[in-house]
Amino acid sequence: MSLEAAAGDDAWLATIKSFWDLHFPIWMSVADGYEFAAVDLTPDRHGTIVFGREPEFEETELVARSYAEFVAKLGSTNNPMNPSGGSGVS
Repeated sequence: MSLEAAAGDDAWLATIKSFWDLHFPIWMSVADGYEFAAVDLTPDRHGTIVFGREPEFEETELVARSYAEFVAKLGSTNNPMNPSGGSGVS
């Protein structure tokens, strides 16, 4: 979707491709619009888990400092993937 929106804008296309080269999706949903969680592989946030949603997928929010923390939160009342469970790193 992002690539389609950026069609014809080479700089924007490069930015989107660079983002996805450094973010590994581990969870996706279409239940409340398109959204995802990914392992951030950038040098300054390497190994953290981020959350993004349409329309600006590349604008993410930190939801866990590690994969282990992310998995622990999935089973808790502070579930970052549940709209009523909250999100973000506490």
